[in-house]
Order: sequence, then C-alpha cells, then structure tokens
Amino acid sequence: MIESMMFGTEKGAYTGAEKKHGYIEMAEGGTLFLDELNSLSIDMQPKLLRYLQDRSYWRLGGDRERHSNVRVVA
Repeated sequence: MIESMMFGTEKGAYTGAEKKHGYIEMAEGGTLFLDELNSLSIDMQPKLLRYLQDRSYWRLGGDRERHSNVRVVA
C-alpha cells in the first residue's frame, strides 16, 4: 500500500486500482517530507533508494519509467 501512495498506480494494477498520482508526482518541483523511514518494509526501502539515486520511478502497474524533480527531507 505504501508503494502505491509513494509512486502512484495505474488502472488495473490490482483489484479495484484506478489511475492515481503518488506523493512523489504530487510534490513535483517542491519538497517531500518523509518521517519514520525505519518502519518501511524491507521491500520498499530499495525502491525508495533507487528513486533517491536516479530520480526515476515506476507507478505500480505502470509500463514506463517516470522522472521527477522533488527534494526529499527525511
């Protein structure tokens, strides 16, 4: 669930999923404050690290890589 909130979803990614923007996409050009990163699941941590290194991400169920310009404060 946190992955869909951070990166967004595409319609059909899972049962009942609709096309939705994630926090990263909504914060485009601004700052995203993330708290308690130590409580992220072990599966989500490398995805977030990959975003922080490359500034690119995939929406859940997406078929293309997306890029963003967001300052992250953790």
